[in-house]
Amino acid sequence: MRTTPPVLLLLVCLLVSSALSAQESASSATTPGPQTPATTTFLQQALAAMGQSTTDVTLTGTVIVSFHSVTNSGTIELIATSSGQGEVASTTSTGTRTEIRDISTGSPTFLVSGPDGVMHQVTTQSALSPNPSWFFPAFILSEALWSPLYASSYVGQEVRNGASVQHLSLAPLSTNSSFSNVATNLTRHDIYLDSSSLLPVAITFNAHPYDAANPDAVLTPYRGNPVDQLEEVDFSDCQLIQGHALAFHIHTVINLVAGPLATDIQIESVAFNTGALISAN
Repeated sequence: MRTTPPVLLLLVCLLVSSALSAQESASSATTPGPQTPATTTFLQQALAAMGQSTTDVTLTGTVIVSFHSVTNSGTIELIATSSGQGEVASTTSTGTRTEIRDISTGSPTFLVSGPDGVMHQVTTQSALSPNPSWFFPAFILSEALWSPLYASSYVGQEVRNGASVQHLSLAPLSTNSSFSNVATNLTRHDIYLDSSSLLPVAITFNAHPYDAANPDAVLTPYRGNPVDQLEEVDFSDCQLIQGHALAFHIHTVINLVAGPLATDIQIESVAFNTGALISAN
């Protein structure tokens, strides 16, 4: 697999930055949520660095899931749309599991299915996080820049994993009735941009785990440990594909009470603007 050198990648991204995206012009008729001038600038530059706009993306590749000493490997397909829908389907030795998230109507919904193929709607707080496009941060950055339902802020420059990053935060407005009765810590996403390229290198958010065998079961704290846990998504091996700067390696980790759950995804193929439809049917 060929990796584009960072300097060349940045140069190419700057060349395509003049076309910020069709999403920008389409969204200009709406008034975005509160954001400081610095936040707006970083969001615009990050979207420009990521390249051309798209209405949907489909990623396929391999996945390794590790929990304690148990490791399962297989294949994975991840689909996201600019309207706020996402689907992740993985097939390992334990069977096929699918998660469908949707915030396109402003009210989050979450559907899951296991090896039996039966789809269940999750009605617990697990539906609130992560964003359906957690694996394709361009859509999250676009929401942060243009959506009137969210407030975005610039936290500052930091050092993360030994590298300089620009830290941005995105959270629903308290006036958004769909989120008014839930804890802010379950809907906030923190985005870290490489200070040089301004490409996303990590996203963090608090996740509310669910029982795969009984998705609607309400989990309770165990020995004083909170149910909600911080999950981190790291992006690396960025390559320029069809005018898009895309991370081909995605690593996630969440420290559950029973131990860390890690997922390692290696992207092998990418498709943009296919008219992908995400449905539980």
